[in-house]
Amino acid sequence: MEKPAETTTPTEAKHSFNWGGLILWPFLILVLYLLSTGPLVMMMDNGSISQNNEFVGKIYAPLDWVYENKLLHKPFGMYLHLWSKRYDKKGDQQ
Repeated sequence: MEKPAETTTPTEAKHSFNWGGLILWPFLILVLYLLSTGPLVMMMDNGSISQNNEFVGKIYAPLDWVYENKLLHKPFGMYLHLWSKRYDKKGDQQ
């Protein structure tokens, strides 16, 4: 008759910190924040959200800097063109 295999349990369980998640989540939140500007501009054009909404203005004020930045002006403007007719195909405001 055969003996059952012995199972051993580790005496100390190693708990490692997930550094990838620590870096990934803030980056993902930042990207989603940036991409949410397109639907916001569309809703402002449709009148769903007022152009003078102070709360929205304060939350999205940093993205004015992103749009005005020379490096990000064209790609961000071209993305906004997909959502609004305020921006032309080159990413400039009309």
